[in-house]
Amino acid sequence: MIIPRLTSPTLETVRDAIDRTKDLVYYYGILIDEEMGSDAVEFAALVLKIHGLNKMFAYCSSSIADLEPGSMLDLVRQASEFRGRMFYHGNALLTGGAVQQTQIFAASYISRGLCVDFSGSGTAITMHGKALVGLTPDQTIGQTQLSKALTAGIDVYVSVAGIPMVFCSGLNTWFDQVYNADWYAFALQVAGFNYLIPTSFKIPQTEEGMSGLKDSYRAICEQAKTSGVLAPGTWTGPVPEGVPQRLFMDNISNVGYFVYSQPVAKQAVADRAQRKAPLVQIAAKLAGAIHSSNVLVQMQQ
Repeated sequence: MIIPRLTSPTLETVRDAIDRTKDLVYYYGILIDEEMGSDAVEFAALVLKIHGLNKMFAYCSSSIADLEPGSMLDLVRQASEFRGRMFYHGNALLTGGAVQQTQIFAASYISRGLCVDFSGSGTAITMHGKALVGLTPDQTIGQTQLSKALTAGIDVYVSVAGIPMVFCSGLNTWFDQVYNADWYAFALQVAGFNYLIPTSFKIPQTEEGMSGLKDSYRAICEQAKTSGVLAPGTWTGPVPEGVPQRLFMDNISNVGYFVYSQPVAKQAVADRAQRKAPLVQIAAKLAGAIHSSNVLVQMQQ
């Protein structure tokens, strides 16, 4: 969807355009058709705003200076604004061409990254190593520039042994972790709403009613595990207070998630009077991805 910025009485900022449209139609990923290197202050405000709205902003720069520590792209990493996905592509510097290649990079990357069908099996993806349509690998990236990009949390598009591929940093969190976690949170909200609202009869304020609610959340957890968002693993943090520790650990290591609610009988009287459900706690292990490997070979005669 293309949203033109208003031009009267003055040119509308991207932030104002988002405020004007965010409640008119739902969108998650945001692209812009310009580079903002001359307005670092507005850029920082834009990234902060989009991050707070739980939306993703894909931005690519053609300025080699943006790979340096303290650049406006590096500041996004320093602020942990992980919904701001920062890219660099400098081929226009070599050819003297337009910076449209940066827009192609951002659009091609985000389009492929957001195309996951979470209802499928093993469909979750990582962007590292992926080829992009309509984009030539960046000829301005050598080992020095690559190291700077990785340190600054910037993804680049390079050629490795003649194979075009995205090289991801991960220092501002991996793209798939950000997107998968946002999808998971949104899907849980939708599942809870769909259980509570479109029902012909009332849901009893009992353990039976809570079992149905938790089952709706478990269905999303199973869907996430099937698609590759979640996976069994070892819980490394503290067990939430009031949760049976042994049962919790067994579920995380064998299933990949654990859903638990406070017993209805222990709920505060005021909450029961307001017809609130007891707090539901969900712990889940995000599935990682293998991007590199070391091999040790021992040979004897």
